[in-house]
Amino acid sequence: MEAAGTTWVTKTNVTDYLRCPYSFWLLHSRAITRDQLFGPAERSLLDSGVQFESGIVEAAAPIETPPGGILQLFAEDHLLLDVQTLVNDELRLVGRPDGIATAFGRLEPIELKAHKTVTHMDRLELTFYWLLLSALRTAAPTQPPRGWLWVRLPDGSHEDIGVPITPDLLDEARRLIDQVRAARRNSVSPRECRCNVCDVLRGGEVSAALQPRLQHDPGHRLASSRAPHDLRLRRLG
Repeated sequence: MEAAGTTWVTKTNVTDYLRCPYSFWLLHSRAITRDQLFGPAERSLLDSGVQFESGIVEAAAPIETPPGGILQLFAEDHLLLDVQTLVNDELRLVGRPDGIATAFGRLEPIELKAHKTVTHMDRLELTFYWLLLSALRTAAPTQPPRGWLWVRLPDGSHEDIGVPITPDLLDEARRLIDQVRAARRNSVSPRECRCNVCDVLRGGEVSAALQPRLQHDPGHRLASSRAPHDLRLRRLG
């Protein structure tokens, strides 16, 4: 989900920026398309996640909207999937979590993932949605606050994992949101990166832009090349 303008931010904006600030900027400035962000292996992982989520949503029992609408549902105890797009005007956040455990107004976000373990990206996504839901929350959260990750098991079912929303995660999510806005205003320079855009699609352009920097600091390439190639794969889904 994309946010228009320079101040509204979505979870997708945050994860795109975290994976690669330069490719985020190229996408924002419409120099590339979203499909170009990912190579074949990454797209396969994303497709697997979409299929897992679709299966969970299709198997869920429908919930009839009460007379009080979505706010009444939020004040009751439900597991809501396929929720509507939500807006936090104060924080200028917009998004649609995979689900919400309403928990009588505590509003704990749910994310559905096809991978087996909780990643740092998962924690940040839940933290973003925790912030998004803050304007609608009518009950005090658990301490620490939490979200839920539903991860796929080998038999096709899922495990529910409670994920604490720590102060450090909240601080990091807020910083990333600010960085997304700053990147839109100020642009982003190329940097050493192994994402599909920097390593394949715009590899020549990125190498040319980095060449003066590498000549000035020959240790830079060695240090930046140590990140494992599959790190960005584990962050997807």
